[in-house]
Amino acid sequence: MWLGGHEHAYQNFTVDGVHYITTAATSSFHDHLYSRENLKSSVKKFHYVLVDADANEMHVKAIPLIGKIIDEFSIKTK
Repeated sequence: MWLGGHEHAYQNFTVDGVHYITTAATSSFHDHLYSRENLKSSVKKFHYVLVDADANEMHVKAIPLIGKIIDEFSIKTK
């Protein structure tokens, strides 16, 4: 998993089994041009990303300040 920030929205692109997560919503929401081929999720909401990991698995949740979970997935490490 690749985890980055400052895109003003939550985005999850998955390419060849690798999740590319961009997070860090702010008060300035705007659209960006990107390929939708590998886009699994894109949500413009104030949120945070919670990563719970151990030796066998990583569980990821994108959680908005108000409302239901935006995105959720697990990655097995073994």
